[in-house]
Amino acid sequence: RAAVDALGKRLSLSDDILKAIVARLEDQDSSVRNAAVDILNKQSSLSDDILKAIVVRLEDQDSSIREAAVDALSKQSSLSDDILKAIVARLGDQYSSVRRAAVDVLGKLSSLSDDILAAIVARLEDQDSSVRKAAVDALGKQSSLSDDILKAIMARLEDQDSSVRRAAVDALGKRLSLSDDILKAIVARLDDQASSVRRAAVDALGKRLSLSDDILKAIVVRLEDHDSWVQNAAIDALGKQSSLSNDILEAIVARLGDQYSSIRRAAVDVLGKQSSLSDDILKTIIAHLQNQHSSVRKAAVD
Repeated sequence: RAAVDALGKRLSLSDDILKAIVARLEDQDSSVRNAAVDILNKQSSLSDDILKAIVVRLEDQDSSIREAAVDALSKQSSLSDDILKAIVARLGDQYSSVRRAAVDVLGKLSSLSDDILAAIVARLEDQDSSVRKAAVDALGKQSSLSDDILKAIMARLEDQDSSVRRAAVDALGKRLSLSDDILKAIVARLDDQASSVRRAAVDALGKRLSLSDDILKAIVVRLEDHDSWVQNAAIDALGKQSSLSNDILEAIVARLGDQYSSIRRAAVDVLGKQSSLSDDILKTIIAHLQNQHSSVRKAAVD
């Protein structure tokens, strides 16, 4: 193994050295096989023969080598259908780290066949939350998804793991258009116990050019969130709407007295974008010209 490690420190390797390293992929010592895969992993371009030798390691008895082989293949700019099939097969690996690595590799591809998409969708039900999250992330990167796949992602909004719920919100939020059912499911996440999920839900809804009164009211509630990041996101989301009712504007005005200057400034910024404001609101903004924070005073003037 020491010999293999020594060769791996070189930036470029000759064909003869590469062949010698490939031969070590069959070594009886798993640490040597692992070292050989790691070295090949550092190469920017590999021949078809070497790639085939790495693919064989996807069936290695050692899970760390299977995972390393997946990672090595992921570095290649393009992969043949046969190699993709071999990686897809690792989605059913007994070790979650290997399954996650396989999902990550497939998720990097801009376009996936229906069969591969179906295999990734199946991982949305994986017992390991990190694999479920990886599957959501991978699907979220696709430019187009069927209604069935969107529904499968929507189901993850109820996942027991907050990181998966957030990933699901983010993935759905990237879509240009969403059904009423999906929008309602995202709105429900505004009450999530995890602030990161609430914030992601606000951000996702804020990307919509037009929101119903009910959704706007639900976002307004988050202006009172105990997490300042969620409050900020709510103000920003409301500020992107073309028009706001007086009730919503008054709720934003109330944030001018928030303990955090960033929220007070965000509130002033949103109010400043409105084409017309009532005299009462204008008076409140003028009062903040005396605010101790210069950023808020500047926003009020602007």
